[in-house]
Amino acid sequence: MPRIALKYWVRTRALEKALERSGLTQTDLALALGVNAATVTRWKKGERPVSPYTAARIAAFLRVPVDVLFKEQLFIGSRLVLTYRPSAQSILSLVRTVRTKQRAARREGRETRCLS
Repeated sequence: MPRIALKYWVRTRALEKALERSGLTQTDLALALGVNAATVTRWKKGERPVSPYTAARIAAFLRVPVDVLFKEQLFIGSRLVLTYRPSAQSILSLVRTVRTKQRAARREGRETRCLS
């Protein structure tokens, strides 16, 4: 069964503006999140995705909506299926739908490889 993965990528300019507005630095953000400053730099450069949990924490800390700071990519296995602006409700709904279909397929003894 292919694995479903949601990856959040930082919108660099939006993060820079949010930090500037709040008067914080990347180091301040790293300290607040309990991560290395280099990790924040990697997120900002697009070298590393942010977990959904961390994306929510960053948005809450900077008081900016998640969809402003991040773009999201949905992968099934290693295949990129969709890139979009995240919304908590749409993300949860999509994941629940896919998982429900996968569970039903497993019960019937078949695999699902798409979202339809």
